[in-house]
Amino acid sequence: MKTCTTCQENKELTAFKKRKSGKLYTRCRACCYADDLVWRSKNKGRYKSGQLQAKYGISLEQYNEMLVTQGGCCASCKQDQSSFKIMLAVDHDHKTDRVRGLLCDACNKAVGYLRDNPTFADGIAAYLRSQ
Repeated sequence: MKTCTTCQENKELTAFKKRKSGKLYTRCRACCYADDLVWRSKNKGRYKSGQLQAKYGISLEQYNEMLVTQGGCCASCKQDQSSFKIMLAVDHDHKTDRVRGLLCDACNKAVGYLRDNPTFADGIAAYLRSQ
């Protein structure tokens, strides 16, 4: 058992994350998560910008420029970004990591399921047209 320095509750050791050194954090997972949510809500731009930079090598400004260039819509289905609950996803080539555009969640998943292969997309389009 260990006491969290934030909530002062005595908890099982599994309630604490481990550092790379093997030592346990002084705050429990629940308190760390709650603090992360507060920080993210206060720093939405910084958080999203950090994610974009780390994953795709682009800034939030570059993301916003792409969104304006695409007319505020998904590059594939052309639905307006405002009709979605979440931001458009950054679509990138998994082999080269080159950013291709911004897609809604459904289109982004479809591209993933097609394994970035246009031949698969052609086959599905032909199938749908034949029905």
